[in-house]
Amino acid sequence: MKTHLIKNKNSKREIYFILITIIGLATFGYYLGLEKKRQLEKSHLYTIGTIIKKYRIPKRGYRIRYRYSINGSSYEENQDLTIKVDLVKLGDKFKVKYSEENLTVSKLIFDKRIKNE
Repeated sequence: MKTHLIKNKNSKREIYFILITIIGLATFGYYLGLEKKRQLEKSHLYTIGTIIKKYRIPKRGYRIRYRYSINGSSYEENQDLTIKVDLVKLGDKFKVKYSEENLTVSKLIFDKRIKNE
């Protein structure tokens, strides 16, 4: 009987540990998202980004990977596809908003398509 009680206590501890870890990671992810948004709103510039990959994540939808360059350095970022998947092709160019304080923080603007030359 005693070993059964000890097992239950250990199981409860494991469950609490897992729950606290999940809540902590979710909170940290939420904070990072807010921080990126703050950086973009605080001080930003624009450049042109090119779609280099289009992919689907089951139950989440389509995402794109884009590349943009600033002062000779190239950066890549992933983002949810917020327009119809058929409207975006590899090589398409869009305006990209990026943070002046952290050049790796950016957002591709789907309604600001750049005509391919």
